Amino acid sequence: MKNNKFIQVFFYLIAIACIYFIIETILTNRLMTEYDSVCRQFGEYSTIIIRNDDISALSNLDHEKRIFSIFLKYNIPQVIGVIPYVSENCSTCIDQKFYHISLAPEIISYFSELKKNGILEIGQHGYQHCSNYLHEMGYNGLSEFSDLLYSEQFEKISSGKAILESTFNQEIDIFLPPYNRYDDVTVNVLDDLGFTILSGGSGIINSQTMSIINRNASFSELRAYLALRENDLPPYFFIMYHSYEIKNDHDFVLLDSTLMIARNNPKIKFSTLSNFNRQFHEQIRAIELLNVRLKEHLYKKWYCFYFVNNLTDRISDFSFLEIDKSLRFHDIKLLQKVSANIVISSTVNLLLESIMITFGFSIVLFVHSRLRGLSRSKVFVFTSILVLLVKVIETSFILVKFGQIHLCLSHAIFLITTVFCFFIYCSFFFKSIF
Repeated sequence: MKNNKFIQVFFYLIAIACIYFIIETILTNRLMTEYDSVCRQFGEYSTIIIRNDDISALSNLDHEKRIFSIFLKYNIPQVIGVIPYVSENCSTCIDQKFYHISLAPEIISYFSELKKNGILEIGQHGYQHCSNYLHEMGYNGLSEFSDLLYSEQFEKISSGKAILESTFNQEIDIFLPPYNRYDDVTVNVLDDLGFTILSGGSGIINSQTMSIINRNASFSELRAYLALRENDLPPYFFIMYHSYEIKNDHDFVLLDSTLMIARNNPKIKFSTLSNFNRQFHEQIRAIELLNVRLKEHLYKKWYCFYFVNNLTDRISDFSFLEIDKSLRFHDIKLLQKVSANIVISSTVNLLLESIMITFGFSIVLFVHSRLRGLSRSKVFVFTSILVLLVKVIETSFILVKFGQIHLCLSHAIFLITTVFCFFIYCSFFFKSIF
């Protein structure tokens, strides 16, 4: 009889897992449909925007001309990130020499001519491109503006804007933050200075006047897509590169072949950053907002089952990189695959967690049947405390590992809810079990 009741409990847990799977599939599919609808609004073509950072008074003009000759060969535009007053060592401003862009008249003349031909547009790439070492995010903790006061950021950005506008005799309204890092104060400063486009690494800005268009690809990633899915590409690629990354003849040949293949693909068109923003401003905003919702939706499930995921990760061949990649490229096909994997994995994890809890409860009941020293209520309370203690330790580990409180809270709430549901079943069969 006892065994039958335990089997009934297991069947109830499986039923709950099935209900969870159905609900999560419906919710995820609803987001996928909305995402797919926005992606389709970009049209039948995949647009490529190219951004070349770190142009400055210290740039090697001959090297830049060689690179740009390839872009001119295929009539491909790009936006260049110009540093107004570059630091000799871009990692620090301490004890450094600084070079005003006006000290390189040949560079100014060359890029000004390209700008007239419509093959180039100019963006402001920070001010001095050196880190303030106040920001913990980003690679090596580097950021020029994050965590500085409004007055400090305003002075730097406005000075850089004035330098570039006087140098190139045009309004500068595109801002490309060094290290792709900025904060809310940076956004306020850019709003007040009249910038219309901010292009960083990722994230959503709270601005009524600026668009955010995040860089999302490299040339190597573009080559991979062109090789594997040349006729089924994401809505757009925003490629960022640095001229110094192209070092030898092999790199130049690779760049030439990549641009040639992309240019000859009838499903691809090239655009400047400004034109792309004018054409798809609303769609870009919508898809970035959906990215945030989907990332939270998918990550939350994965973090909720951190330990058991080591098993299901191997089963589903799933990784965090796939979530990032699918959202970064706005790749609806990859995103559908990833979301299906994560719903299945989280369902399996929910079932495994519940079974483990049930198994733990049965051990306590077995001990109770041998000792007969504890009342039913004491056994129930003791088991509840034991299970919740394990979950507290698990949640604390996630806090230490990832340092994100909201993930820990969602983890704890989700698991406590699971435990609570299980205890309801056990209470229902309590007398029969004993």
